[in-house]
Amino acid sequence: MIRPEEVVDAKATEALTEALIEIITSGRLDHLTKANDKDAKQSDFGSLSMSRLGYYGDENLADDIFQELKSRGLAEDSIDGVSIPMHSTVRALILVLLAQILRPRGECMGLTLSPTTDRQTLVNALSEILRKPETPSPTIGDIVSFDMAEVGVDLGPVPMDEVLDFRQQHYRQHRDYIQSVRNFARELSGIPSDERKVKFEQRQEELKAHSHDLRRVYRRSWQTASSFKIGLAGAAWAAIQGDPIAGVLTALTAISGLTQDTPTGVECYSYLISAKQRF
Repeated sequence: MIRPEEVVDAKATEALTEALIEIITSGRLDHLTKANDKDAKQSDFGSLSMSRLGYYGDENLADDIFQELKSRGLAEDSIDGVSIPMHSTVRALILVLLAQILRPRGECMGLTLSPTTDRQTLVNALSEILRKPETPSPTIGDIVSFDMAEVGVDLGPVPMDEVLDFRQQHYRQHRDYIQSVRNFARELSGIPSDERKVKFEQRQEELKAHSHDLRRVYRRSWQTASSFKIGLAGAAWAAIQGDPIAGVLTALTAISGLTQDTPTGVECYSYLISAKQRF
């Protein structure tokens, strides 16, 4: 078990502070402020443990974060001395950033840290916050959202316990899809915007073609699929030097039912296609 009071140390708190201060001072949280609207504020707030904000790692830095949030109406003084009332979107943002900051620590413990949600509205909200205004290229999250929209995957009805269990059982397939998305994002980052549109059109055609091929393969096997998942993870974290924000958020989908006669070259899309077959 990972205990935040132990793993969110001084180094992790410093990284979290740098990332959050950049987001806060850029104004990307200003739209969340609800000044003089007490009822709306209470309905939007949840609790975040002080240990997760870094109070056990570096109390001064953690308090800097808290004061910045409090001054904007996004956090309030602790009532119980162990947790801080905080806007739910900011709370989710901190958990997403922490999962990426602590990823190396998790790997040393044999764990993969990946905050997960089935709330698409929250994914969209975090995507907008984490995307820098000057970001010129579609993010990994944008690409996955494009794939899911094209295939028509509906994540809403899937129970979260099945979601997490499935990801563990189908790690290889999940990894292959994410790698394909990373490669596509890297390709897009090096070409002009008009060429990116063409690349997305080509990807759309690939999805349609592979969907046709895979329907034949999955016609008998899709019933065995149990669930799939949408997660918040920093698939591009390791590739972004010195910037823990640019690649921190992505929606990851995975689905079961792969068989040995899966058509060559379509494995990276198999999660999305079989999810459509299953649901």
